[in-house]
Amino acid sequence: YSTKSAMKEMLKKTVHKKPIEKIKISEITDGCGISRMTFYYHFKDIYDLVEWSLLDEAKRTLGEELYFEKWQEGYYKLLFVIKENSEFVTDIYRSIDRGRAEDFIKKLMVMTSVNTDNPKTLENIPECGRRLINDFYTSALMTTMINWIQNGMKEDPKNIVKCADSLVNGGIENAKIKLSANDETARLIGAGEGAAAKLESLEVLPTRTLFSESFSGVTVETCFATPAIPEDFDL
Repeated sequence: YSTKSAMKEMLKKTVHKKPIEKIKISEITDGCGISRMTFYYHFKDIYDLVEWSLLDEAKRTLGEELYFEKWQEGYYKLLFVIKENSEFVTDIYRSIDRGRAEDFIKKLMVMTSVNTDNPKTLENIPECGRRLINDFYTSALMTTMINWIQNGMKEDPKNIVKCADSLVNGGIENAKIKLSANDETARLIGAGEGAAAKLESLEVLPTRTLFSESFSGVTVETCFATPAIPEDFDL
């Protein structure tokens, strides 16, 4: 049982009675029977102790399982950790502003590898697009978690992850379609300049001709109201 753990337990008892900004370092040190110098050896201030305590509780609950290949797994485990420590987390949340709460949650998400920047999921998307997608959805996941805490953590973490998974993956698939082309152009029909798109299918009917072509992950379907295309037609 370390000195830092003793200070964490004293913090948990004290923050249940009063907000963090009103907690004096002397209350922590006197309760643990240590000097102020010992406190400052480990932490720079009360908020530093709060941050370490939250991360330590997460590590204790998760054990060695701190890295998750899929963000869904890490997100669920993080929600589980918070719910397991609901009283402590609620006391802290009520004592700090939204900005500081977001900072704490971000660090917890980084620790459990909660991000949507999966190379397989975001392949063929330029780096700037991957960064934008990851920042957007990571922020959305963080906001969802904070709102869940604010509302008393009543919703089952499994339901939250299920809904988040549907929204995030659906949005990422749409983003892939729009971003993967990366402003590239391709020649669909004719002998003009530029790289030719790949012909996926061609169907010649009595009254029309149907083309399906693809390039850079984008599929283009065209329909002409003639059984044949003029040789000098470029697109």
